[in-house]
Amino acid sequence: MGGYFQGGGHSPLTSKWGMGADQVLALEVVTADGRFRTATATENEELFWAIRGGGGSTYGVVTSVVYKAHPQIPISTLAFSITTGPTTNITADQFFGALREYFIRFEGYADKGHYSYFFVLPAGDGQYSFRMSSWVAPNTTMDELKAEVAPLLEAMAAHGVVFETDFKGWDNFHDGWEYGFPLEAWGTGNVRQGSRLFPRKNWHDEKLLNDTWEAVRSVAEAGSIIIAFNIRNPPEYPDNAVNPAWRDVLCHCIMGSAWSYGTSEEEASQRSWTVTHDWMPRWIKVSPGSGAYMSESDYMEPDWQQSFHGSNYPRLYALKQKWDPFSVFYAQNAVGSEDWEMSGSIVGVPSQNSKLCRKPRS
Repeated sequence: MGGYFQGGGHSPLTSKWGMGADQVLALEVVTADGRFRTATATENEELFWAIRGGGGSTYGVVTSVVYKAHPQIPISTLAFSITTGPTTNITADQFFGALREYFIRFEGYADKGHYSYFFVLPAGDGQYSFRMSSWVAPNTTMDELKAEVAPLLEAMAAHGVVFETDFKGWDNFHDGWEYGFPLEAWGTGNVRQGSRLFPRKNWHDEKLLNDTWEAVRSVAEAGSIIIAFNIRNPPEYPDNAVNPAWRDVLCHCIMGSAWSYGTSEEEASQRSWTVTHDWMPRWIKVSPGSGAYMSESDYMEPDWQQSFHGSNYPRLYALKQKWDPFSVFYAQNAVGSEDWEMSGSIVGVPSQNSKLCRKPRS
């Protein structure tokens, strides 16, 4: 059982039922001492708490999991795309004006249990595209979703942005998921990414909301790929090691800089530096004390202990020392990895093909 729930795990049903880690009822794990153990709320409780959200490759090899089952429910989905340029007569200002109409409504949609997955992409020469890959509304009919989205479409049309919509209704989650989340291509180049969890409070203060929007827009205008999710966590959830920043989130937002194979090391290093030290600080500035999703993050994230784990980190680190004192299990930016370092680097970041060395103890 891999890192999905161990990192927290979000899905199109998170706004309704919570994180992947919240669905785990029991697990079996081989710990660093070679023993096979069962972990539940009443047996090996420390492991049960830590593994559910505390990060993969950290406390043991999880061999099986018992997940909570939910009743079958209907869902509805929506997809659409917007492109600037002469073929659509949509300017960049109209484009971002329409997207802002969506952005300011995140709290209302998430609190209805909706989840959306979308892209903002640079298209060259100051042009942009937006792709709503899949807007998922659990326990909602297609007509109900149309009614809930209608005010947004009207507001976007007021900016001169009109487009075709693809609404679908399903009597079960799986079929809607299969339609809205097809397999995606990967491996066409190199991407350096980072992410940020924007908290609910950013939508409760007009200035902070405007500053947050401008921070997101500025990174898009600077050339970043943006992949984002309008999402929340339900108000009730189990006690586990999921990053506390997830519990008050309204937008999980990923940035990225891409370059093709053959790009010089100097340019690749500069692009990598830009993500960590130019673009991401703009997002951190408007969300101090929040965090990032470790499974879709910058692996050179400064202060990653706070970003990935928040107030959970001291307990997680102590459990790492107890259950794996010799660091049998290691991953970059996993709990306890600050005690180790990789000896080589490529384009200014640690090379995972280099030797792993324990740092000198102070």
